[in-house]
Amino acid sequence: MSKKTKLMLYISILYSFILVAFLAYGIYQVKVQGDVFDANRLLIAEQNSKELAYHNLIQTTESTKEDRATIEQFFITEKDTISFITDIEQLASKMGITLETSQLSVNPKTDKSAAQLYAGFKFTGQEKAIKQLVLLFENIPYHKTIPELVLTHNPEDGTWKGSILLYITITP
Repeated sequence: MSKKTKLMLYISILYSFILVAFLAYGIYQVKVQGDVFDANRLLIAEQNSKELAYHNLIQTTESTKEDRATIEQFFITEKDTISFITDIEQLASKMGITLETSQLSVNPKTDKSAAQLYAGFKFTGQEKAIKQLVLLFENIPYHKTIPELVLTHNPEDGTWKGSILLYITITP
């Protein structure tokens, strides 16, 4: 082999290595760009999912507006507690019942239960009026529980005495 042939062989081998290096670099860049594409595709899919969930939430919120307003009527708000007590006292007075608020406090919201108004009443009156008052307490159109109701009859004057404790769920 002549010098010129050997030189050409070496140059060809060098060009081959350079070509393989560029080809390997090109393949590496395609893989890197593919990984970037996959990451961006997942990010776009996640963003689209969040956007769809947001639109579903907005649609659900709008479509249940009337239902939520109806449900809210069954809960007393903190600002309405005083007027609620006043209304009960006025109704009792109209029924001819002596009513006294014996307990009034707010139990704050916890992880297990909503905020509640604790209202206790002591009352005295005639049997029919007391029955109506107890029926009123039982049918108050709010979410509530009655953990305690005590009624006693005084045979001397025919009056009835009672006490009741109400736990009424309130909303802020």
